[in-house]
Amino acid sequence: MPERPEKTMAMLGKYLSLAFLVPSGALAGYWLGRFASHWVHADWPQGVGVVVGVLAAAYKVFEQLWREAKRDDRESRKGSASD
Repeated sequence: MPERPEKTMAMLGKYLSLAFLVPSGALAGYWLGRFASHWVHADWPQGVGVVVGVLAAAYKVFEQLWREAKRDDRESRKGSASD
């Protein structure tokens, strides 16, 4: 039986937001690094900010995907136990 359209749209929205997380993390890191570079009068904080932003965003993406995989695994076990 196909899934309900509401559930499909909710999943689509969740995974599309994950796609925008890494670029937005890089942009936020760049802006914070740019602010820091004006404060310390050096250029290296911009690069560090981008790297930290990308790493933090990638961590959140993997954390969310891991949580979804665990939830799907629990649901499949629950479904197979009731069959």
